[in-house]
Amino acid sequence: MTEMLDLRGGPNGGDAVVGVDIGSIWTKAVFIRNGQVTNGALLRTGAVPEEAGETAVRDLLARHEVPRDEVGCVVATGYGRINLASARKSLPEITCVGRGAHALNPAVRTVIDIGGLDCKVVGLDPAGRALKFKRNDKCAAGTGRFIEKIAKILQLDLEQISQLSVKASGACSISSTCVVFAESEVVSALAKGFPYEDVIAGVNAAAAERVAQIVERLGTEGEVAMVGGMAKNRGFVAALETRLGVRFAPLPADPQYVEALGAALFAQELATGKEEMARR
Repeated sequence: MTEMLDLRGGPNGGDAVVGVDIGSIWTKAVFIRNGQVTNGALLRTGAVPEEAGETAVRDLLARHEVPRDEVGCVVATGYGRINLASARKSLPEITCVGRGAHALNPAVRTVIDIGGLDCKVVGLDPAGRALKFKRNDKCAAGTGRFIEKIAKILQLDLEQISQLSVKASGACSISSTCVVFAESEVVSALAKGFPYEDVIAGVNAAAAERVAQIVERLGTEGEVAMVGGMAKNRGFVAALETRLGVRFAPLPADPQYVEALGAALFAQELATGKEEMARR
């Protein structure tokens, strides 16, 4: 889905720039020109991250009819960032997610970023720079992959999971945050006649518990925002808000594109000669 924002109050310049977030599952790209921001389509990263990144850039430029040699700068971030040979610079996810979240809501001081295979919690200073962070271990519990596995068992897509999760009358108890054991518990709950809604609510509660433990190890300060693909799962968001006792700050953009937006904003700064800002 394409989404347009207007960030003309931020760093400006006539050059077209692109930020690319090559995630473990999805690749996202953001195009900025004259302060106008456009998201590209979600692309599966697949086995060749560089190919996914280059396709994302090429598709966005074709949509805007911008020749490649007129692009002022491309900055890459995400799991596959070092694979994008055409990028002028690659930056860590925690740097870009802080930059993107701050641009969308300067009051945010803590960002919870949950992607396909990892969860990052980042503490920001008032300028959006990362001060501290925690991330999950190698376990995929609480991530997008965790929910995808459960969705496959239920034969539902992720949008259906999100819709059903807010209709539960009560959460079915899913005690394990391990993907393998949680799958067994889900199958058992369905065999006992629990409705899909309650099973999904239980899965969301289990995932929220796992993420909350990471958040609590870092601590939260100020406004808290949630980004990444899991931010689109309304039931999970509600479960995590309840578990943490917070209300997440609103961000006026697709939460799955915040890292790519941050990369694009750094690209804009590099293209306009403000390289010291992009070193933050």
